[in-house]
Amino acid sequence: MKKTAFVTGAGKVTGKGIALALAEEYDVGISYVNSEEGALDTVRRIKDMGGRAKAYKCDVRDIKATARMMDGFADDFGRFDVLVNNSGVTRFHDFLKTTEAQYDEVMDTDLKGLYFTSQAAAQKMADFNNGGTIINISSVHSIGTWPSATVYAAAKAAVCRLTQSMALDLANYKIRVVCVAPGYIDTGWQHRRVEGAKRAEIINSRIPLKRFASADEIGGVCKFLASDAASYITGTTLYVEGGVLLPVITENNYM
Repeated sequence: MKKTAFVTGAGKVTGKGIALALAEEYDVGISYVNSEEGALDTVRRIKDMGGRAKAYKCDVRDIKATARMMDGFADDFGRFDVLVNNSGVTRFHDFLKTTEAQYDEVMDTDLKGLYFTSQAAAQKMADFNNGGTIINISSVHSIGTWPSATVYAAAKAAVCRLTQSMALDLANYKIRVVCVAPGYIDTGWQHRRVEGAKRAEIINSRIPLKRFASADEIGGVCKFLASDAASYITGTTLYVEGGVLLPVITENNYM
């Protein structure tokens, strides 16, 4: 039986890239909330590749619904090998003006939702007794500092730390847990408006590799981490960010 992978939030660019990369070797389930058209396109493209795929509508903030989704995926596909926690919201709020609702939106999606999605998936992996891999998507915000990112950065830093603790707790079940922390990803906004292109040009000038990552590149990293080639990697975070975290003062290009 072909191995299976589940990718949350795969109706949009990054999740789609991850799902399509994994579909080269896995049958794939995906979740979405509002991006139904994108999710159905992901499923169609996987089927065109010769794989099995199914989309599930579910908000990861709804813990009971997420558990039902994980059960449904395991029943539909007959096994559970890989989970990629890609669902998340990126929000920036002035610290002195951040409301409880704004705080909860980020934390409930990026941390709480990830936590309980992982719990439900890990239980299914343990039940199948075939081991497995959980890949958490964090961000360079987990260790880098940008303005107005207090809530988002805290959530993403917690994801990296959670990855370590999960890896220790799940090692006895032969479940590996790893984290991917991307930098700037080309999600399309850079090409839609003149203002976006100008902003992207400024950002590119500050990235040592002078470009954004593609969703395919993030997908390729996830595919590697899920593979047997990474079978001795657990509890670590891989930063995929083109060197954006390297400079202390990016203007010091005279060196």
